[in-house]
Amino acid sequence: MYNLVLPYLLGTAFSVAVVVMALAAYALFRSKAAMYEHLSRKLPDACRYEDLHARVEDLEKERDRVQDELFSARQIIAERAEAEEWLRNNREELLSLEAERAQQEHLRAELMGLQNQLGEEKDRQLRLAKELQAMEVQCDALKEKRDELQATIEAANAKSEQLANEATNLKKTKAALESECAGLESQLSAQKAQLEDAKASLERRLRAIDQELAEATTNRDRLLAEVEKACADAEEKRTRTIQGCREDEETALRDHAAKVAELKKELAALRESMFEERKDLEATHDRTVQARQELATAKAELAGLEQACRRQGIELQEIRKKTDQDKIADSKRTSELWQPVFKRNDHEPERTVDELKQLDIVRNHLESHGLMFSDRVVKAFHTSLKVSDISPLVVLAGISGTGKSELPRRYAEAMNMHFLNMAVQPRWDSPQDMFGFFNYLEGRFRSTPLGRALIQMDPYHGTNGRGWNAPQGWADENSLSDQMMLVLLDEMNLARIEYYFSEFLSRLETRRGIDNLSNDEDRRKAAIALDIGSSSDGNAMMQLFVGTNVLFVGTMNEDETTQTLSDKVVDRANVLRFGRPRNLRFDGGSNGKQQGAAKGPLAHEEWRSWCEGELSGKDSKKVDEWIARLNEAMTAIRRPFAHRTNLAIRSYVANYPGLGQDADALRHAMSDQLEQKIFPKFRGLDPTEPSVRKALDAVQKVLDELEDKQLISAINESRREHVFIWMGVDRFEQEAQA
Repeated sequence: MYNLVLPYLLGTAFSVAVVVMALAAYALFRSKAAMYEHLSRKLPDACRYEDLHARVEDLEKERDRVQDELFSARQIIAERAEAEEWLRNNREELLSLEAERAQQEHLRAELMGLQNQLGEEKDRQLRLAKELQAMEVQCDALKEKRDELQATIEAANAKSEQLANEATNLKKTKAALESECAGLESQLSAQKAQLEDAKASLERRLRAIDQELAEATTNRDRLLAEVEKACADAEEKRTRTIQGCREDEETALRDHAAKVAELKKELAALRESMFEERKDLEATHDRTVQARQELATAKAELAGLEQACRRQGIELQEIRKKTDQDKIADSKRTSELWQPVFKRNDHEPERTVDELKQLDIVRNHLESHGLMFSDRVVKAFHTSLKVSDISPLVVLAGISGTGKSELPRRYAEAMNMHFLNMAVQPRWDSPQDMFGFFNYLEGRFRSTPLGRALIQMDPYHGTNGRGWNAPQGWADENSLSDQMMLVLLDEMNLARIEYYFSEFLSRLETRRGIDNLSNDEDRRKAAIALDIGSSSDGNAMMQLFVGTNVLFVGTMNEDETTQTLSDKVVDRANVLRFGRPRNLRFDGGSNGKQQGAAKGPLAHEEWRSWCEGELSGKDSKKVDEWIARLNEAMTAIRRPFAHRTNLAIRSYVANYPGLGQDADALRHAMSDQLEQKIFPKFRGLDPTEPSVRKALDAVQKVLDELEDKQLISAINESRREHVFIWMGVDRFEQEAQA
């Protein structure tokens, strides 16, 4: 029994020891496992993955795939950049071709003008030749008669019958001269017909050249549209290719390669088409060069004719002096210039000292005629007229039927200004169409109403040495230099404004930098020289000075039948644009009478007192800051402005009605100048281009400070398209809400 207990105890102790050791080993394993778990949590995720090497290999494969995609995308971007570079190069070439076409149009107009002058000079030469021939025949007859009379005096009593025969011979000579004059007139008619045929032939050639230029321009526009569409398609294809690579790499790359090849074929076809178009334009250019050579030949012939006419004119002038014909010519040469357009009213005007009250009269007068213009429009029009020293022209542009012609007419009535309406004709091509011309066939100056009215408004009518030959007492009865006149050039863009108004506009602008009160030489720089024909004293020019008592307004409808304004005209004008009105009516219910206007004419002195506005220190600093920011923005698109525009903006703001009294006047005036002088310079640009977008954003920040919601809305509307088209602001909504 004793022998069994010992082994049992040993076995039990061994079992307990094994269990204890197993529990200790388990506890040690659990503690090490917990420690490993704790350490593994502190390690990065990549160290905890068992398949780290496999994952790294997969990521490297993914990296290689992404690098291949990036290389393909870079190739696409490089191809697109190459296409854009090619497009920019061709755009410059097309722009140069467009400039050449404009030059050709100018040369065509010059050619037509020279043809007209050539016809007039030939007519004049024929007339002078006929007169000289008649004079020579008369002189020969007089010489023969003198010899015969001398012989007759020696034997007067014996040869009385011979004198009677001589008288009969003189009558026959007179009849022969009359028949010869009739023959010369028939020859003159035949030569006129030949000139008309030659003119018609040249016009047909010019029309053919114009048609070819129009076709070339159409093809150019079509090619530009195709190139732009190709670039847009390339961009869209690039976007779709990149997206497709993410979804299905192999399929997208194959599609992209095929599309890029197709795009290259399209670009090659466009290049070939552009090459053919360029050859056509070069052929047109050769024809234009030939036309220029013909024009130079015509100019040389015209110079020869002018020289011959001068010689004949000198001889004719000597003959006229001997026969006392100059006295008769001087009496009728300028008689038409002294016919007054307006009658002088010496009634003392009841002046309205307060400018704002006078503007209230204007608004009431407009409403009485059924015209509903907002307060902003009336003040903008009035202020634009006040700064005529810097911006001599006010242009009212927009669609037909918005009251553009009625506004200046009724404004002049309410202000009691003299009003003259000049309807511009499509054939106008020189300042003579505005003021008149000297008719050499009739030997007299044919004046227009504008020319006669400007003579009445000339403040220096009594100054000597200006070529004036006014009738006795004319100035006392007809001069209106102390009053105001408003001239309306209706439909002024039916003809090319640069042809008939540009030179005159420069003269008006010159007034600002001269001493016109005491310096006669300075005043001549801004004066208009009217060719009134050579008088007996040899003075063929009459100086006409247009002072600040004459205001000029032009209307223009913007459609396919009219001409656009050049930058030269826009920089020297204030352009008010009229959109589709929402509350404009013209029901004809007016009685046609002035409502509350002064009884007498508006004095020039009173008008000048309204044009002496100045900016205060705070306002001046703010305006300078705005102008600097605007000029910086315009520099980004290479269209900065200089001193004239800066001075024009400051003068407009300083002369805005209510400045210093109305808290909104400064903002409204500056907003008007953005509308009239800044935003028109963005026309034709692409608002999506980075530089243009940046400039527009900078200008719009200034506009946000001005708080002009209507102008902001108009700008946002113009920025939606790929080409910036400035149509102005609809200010009629403001009146409707009021």
